[in-house]
Amino acid sequence: MTTELNDFSVLIADDDAIAQRLMESVLGSIGIGSVALAEDGAVALACHDSMPGGVDFVLLDIDMPGMDGLEFLRHLSHRPVRPAIILIGSGDKAVLFGAREMALAHKFRVVGEISKPIEPVGLKTLLANIFAAYSPHTERRGTARGALGEAELRDGIAAGALQPYYQPQIRLDDGGVRGVEALARWRRADGGLIFPDQFIALAEKTGLIDPLTDAILDGALKQESLWRAEGLALQLSINLSIPSLARFDLPDRVMELAATYGLEPGGITLEITESWLIWDVAAALETLTRFRLKGFGLSIDDYGSGFSSMRRLKTIPFTELKLDRAFVNGAHRDAQVRAMLESSVDLAKKLELLLVAEGVEEEEDWKLLRDLGVDLAQGNYFTKPLPGAEVLPWAAKRRRGVAVSG
Repeated sequence: MTTELNDFSVLIADDDAIAQRLMESVLGSIGIGSVALAEDGAVALACHDSMPGGVDFVLLDIDMPGMDGLEFLRHLSHRPVRPAIILIGSGDKAVLFGAREMALAHKFRVVGEISKPIEPVGLKTLLANIFAAYSPHTERRGTARGALGEAELRDGIAAGALQPYYQPQIRLDDGGVRGVEALARWRRADGGLIFPDQFIALAEKTGLIDPLTDAILDGALKQESLWRAEGLALQLSINLSIPSLARFDLPDRVMELAATYGLEPGGITLEITESWLIWDVAAALETLTRFRLKGFGLSIDDYGSGFSSMRRLKTIPFTELKLDRAFVNGAHRDAQVRAMLESSVDLAKKLELLLVAEGVEEEEDWKLLRDLGVDLAQGNYFTKPLPGAEVLPWAAKRRRGVAVSG
């Protein structure tokens, strides 16, 4: 792994020299080869721009003198390629959460959060998990850096370059594998993988979201049928883009695909981001209700990241509530986040919804989720997203491990 991680470039933007040295040392200890330092946003921006294609990751303190982290993100959002962001904050968790929401609104991929004062062992665990999930030979973003265009995306879809990877979902009561979430990846000709934050918005803007969705659906359902033929039956979760909710033929299309591959709709869950709740509900109600009529599961994805209301939560017969990673990652260290977690568990139980936690990175968070009564969890603590061919051996290995530990 060390050789692979050596290919990454990382920028630390923090005015605290002691924190800089600590983070630089930890990054070096896990094998990161290229680390640049900046004491404010302006220097960080210049550093990013001076590197061909920019940096891969930015560890960003949101409270710096001069240009702070928020202004840095605003300026960086106008660059053609956005690095992954690890946010750093002091004190108020709500401020860090607000910065995360701003970064997500600017279409950045926020892969972690660090609270000061920084604890060295916890920092090493967090960073090791994050970077292991983005190893260049498996989960690295595309190596050809530059803005992606409509023609390139169209050609990629036609060539079958858009494919699902799968992140297992683990039952917290017994540690068994209950299902997987299919995550879209774009494999470039050079072997690099591009993440959805770099092509979903483009697909929605150019009208390519429908063929992209069809490609991921077909690939995921086909893979599920192959697993079942090998004796591994998994609940399959698939994300739907908000514009797809206006496709009134989509439930029939998914039903046809399920029948083609010999699958029952009850084994398939469609995930819809919570932001649909502030969208035009009338345009989504028919599609979502028809999915439920046909027996598919429905999940509210990234719950807690948007502006849901209790009235709209009951508008659709959802079967699952999926907690946003901001309420999961580091929850064992934050009493406020724990309180929100407890409220979410209580809500899910009263509404008889399956409760799923995403973004589990640490053992302490997994134990907390288990103790609170969360049903399922996924995250790099268990495994990074896997190609379809690797899921079966991984599940078999985990099953043996659970049996031994049990």
